[in-house]
Amino acid sequence: MESFKALRKRAKVKQAELARAVGASQSAISSWERGRNAPLLRDVKKIARALGASVEEVVDCFAGEEEE
Repeated sequence: MESFKALRKRAKVKQAELARAVGASQSAISSWERGRNAPLLRDVKKIARALGASVEEVVDCFAGEEEE
């Protein structure tokens, strides 16, 4: 499973760019990458679009955190 940070870096998108695309703060993006929080479901589609990824890829980045 790819980490959210790795997914963002693979897309060559900076935190600030993703934050603007999603309508979130850069600190929220950082928090998602560190596993402190996960994005709201309503934001997952925006994230996927901004990263050129599928919704499933984005969800998979966070799915393992709750299963542990």
